[in-house]
Amino acid sequence: AYHSTGRLEVWMNNVWGSVCNENFTIQAANVVCRQIGFEQALDITPGGYFGQSTGPIHMNNVICTGNETTISDCAFSVTHTCDHNQDVGIYCQDIRLSNGTDTEGILEINENSAWGTACSRYFQYYHAAIACSQLQLGLPVLYRSMSLTVNPLYYFLGYCRSSLTRVSHCVTSYNHDVDSCYTTFLKCSNLRLSDGDDRFSGRVEVLYNG
Repeated sequence: AYHSTGRLEVWMNNVWGSVCNENFTIQAANVVCRQIGFEQALDITPGGYFGQSTGPIHMNNVICTGNETTISDCAFSVTHTCDHNQDVGIYCQDIRLSNGTDTEGILEINENSAWGTACSRYFQYYHAAIACSQLQLGLPVLYRSMSLTVNPLYYFLGYCRSSLTRVSHCVTSYNHDVDSCYTTFLKCSNLRLSDGDDRFSGRVEVLYNG
């Protein structure tokens, strides 16, 4: 699994253990993703999706409001009748738009717990389309280079298939030399097509009030 995805495990009683997916919600996943340095969760996987743990199951019936600092701050039970085929897996959101709005801003990527700016060199439309889709927005409206330095760490994006779902899959290298790159400004549409055969067909949905 990538750093931003995988089976959720917690350190308890001096041993790593998994979390049962009974009553586990996206609010709980959001707490976990923020705890490990991401903005929010994208999705929860079916039980055992990232393989089954061989350790104990530490938590069950995890109930979070979404405002907690750590998953240990949420209500949970240590007793359960779960099997490891119910181990929770999470996808965390590893990109964000900074210095802008919900639909536009400087594209930043989190790789190995470090946020950096997407370098505009070699940045193509399909990179923008993958990013907007990953942010659960519509198709790209605009992308361009900016000389504004938001983050001194730059990620270079290489060729990748437009069918990929995560921008981080396109990262080929990184550089701390601010003179070698410009930042990438990205604007996505607040309209999207959902549940179609591809990203060019489907039900029209509108992002309104965030």
